[in-house]
Amino acid sequence: MEDIENRRTRAVMLWQAGNAALQAGDGAEAYVQFTSAHDLIMDCPRLHLEAHRQLRQVTRFHRDKREFWTDTVLIWLAPLGIFALIAFAMRSKVRRLAQCRHGAASTA
Repeated sequence: MEDIENRRTRAVMLWQAGNAALQAGDGAEAYVQFTSAHDLIMDCPRLHLEAHRQLRQVTRFHRDKREFWTDTVLIWLAPLGIFALIAFAMRSKVRRLAQCRHGAASTA
């Protein structure tokens, strides 16, 4: 698997592309970019939280509000360690790295 720093860099580029798409009024493209970023970094709790914050920008406009509420509830549960639990369940090899721990300094 690609190292976390390379995946983080790619995720940031995808978030930037998604934000550009949002500014251009293309929510569907923003969703594609944000989802691609999410899929890259799910095993890193801090970045996974950021992915759901990014996704929430576009899922609020979906007809199916379940995704929006999933993003919202996960964000609310972040202080309780939900993203660390997800990474643990995924048997993440990077979840304990400084850049992935909840509360680590933001580099996104």
